[in-house]
Amino acid sequence: MFDFGMIGERLGTRMRKKILATIATAGAVICLAACGGSSASSGQPGSGVPSAQTLVNDAFAALKAAHSLRVSGGVVESGKGIHLDVGFIKPSSANGTLSGSLSGFTATFKLIITGGKGYILIDKSFFGSLAKEDGLPASACSAVCGKYIEVPASQFGDFSLNGLTNSMLKAQDEVGSGVTVTSIDGQPAYKVSDGHGSYLYIAENGTHYPLEVTKPGTGTLTFSQWNSVPPITAPPASQVTSLP
Repeated sequence: MFDFGMIGERLGTRMRKKILATIATAGAVICLAACGGSSASSGQPGSGVPSAQTLVNDAFAALKAAHSLRVSGGVVESGKGIHLDVGFIKPSSANGTLSGSLSGFTATFKLIITGGKGYILIDKSFFGSLAKEDGLPASACSAVCGKYIEVPASQFGDFSLNGLTNSMLKAQDEVGSGVTVTSIDGQPAYKVSDGHGSYLYIAENGTHYPLEVTKPGTGTLTFSQWNSVPPITAPPASQVTSLP
């Protein structure tokens, strides 16, 4: 007999740890891009360009004040690549996809968290990855493939905009080197680097939102849909199956 509990354990424990590791990596990337301990000058007096410290402070203030945000990109965690494209709405809603080498197997999965519940879409590819690792019968796919497994949102720990923000704020350190006026995807921006190859793009006009952060060898994350992520709703009840 197909054991739903086996998937529940897989998603509830190993997958959650990997998701939290992804968040921790995102925070570390932000820190290393915006903070480097370099003693280079920040901005130029009288140039109208804000100092690096001012820009970084503004960027983190914007992050803290945001009520919604989309995070996309790829990071490397423990030598394994992970890609995420997730929209977050405070206090704890999320909707998007994660893919890559997750807890020892390669998969792509869709995730929805809202109303205190988490929903993970089990498609054929995801099920196939689980089945290969755990020896699940292929026939079990007919019972769950194409449906969302429902689990308590608490299974995902701090996988929320609040959790992401807190992780990034804790990762702050000394600001690195100077500021370059540039653009990213056609949008005017400031580029703050740490002198070691890591850098942070910050919006030039209006609110100084962080737009992209990169650390060589670790990855690149982009930040978009500031305060404009579409409402996140639970999937229809007909598409949901609960774990016992």
